Amino acid sequence: MSFIYRPAIHASGYGSTPKTLSFPQSVIDCTASFSYQGQEHRIPLKTGGLDFGTTEGPVSITIAGETGHDPDGIITYYGSDTEENRRLWEAQMWNKLIAIRTLINAHTDDNPLELFFIYDTVGPQYVKFKSVVPRGFNINLGDGVSTYFTYDAAFVANDTTIYTTAPGA
Repeated sequence: MSFIYRPAIHASGYGSTPKTLSFPQSVIDCTASFSYQGQEHRIPLKTGGLDFGTTEGPVSITIAGETGHDPDGIITYYGSDTEENRRLWEAQMWNKLIAIRTLINAHTDDNPLELFFIYDTVGPQYVKFKSVVPRGFNINLGDGVSTYFTYDAAFVANDTTIYTTAPGA
């Protein structure tokens, strides 16, 4: 079984047509933190305790990366088509990050986002969370060291199920 690791975001409430955008590559960190909540009781003068009623809470998701390559197709070639000549111009980096931000802002209570860890339209193979709401989106335009703009995004998936269906399904 092979797949293309390509984190992406899907908004069904984006204008008149649904829209899916991949996060710019390379994605440095993509984390899903599963939380559990329950009643915890301590018994006086006895070692240990008693936990019960444990329930899975919402999933916290963070994605961090840099805008070196756009898997959705925006590539500028510097001279010949070699790997070292493929990269995004600064304006393209900025436009890609603003497009992601605009898509994140398209969510509503009636049309929550879908967040893909695996978005492989060729396979086709998908791994996603539904009912996702944004918690933050940060853009770093430069730190004097990196030649790419970096970003990090935080989301919460209220539906803890991991789906393997296409966008909107």
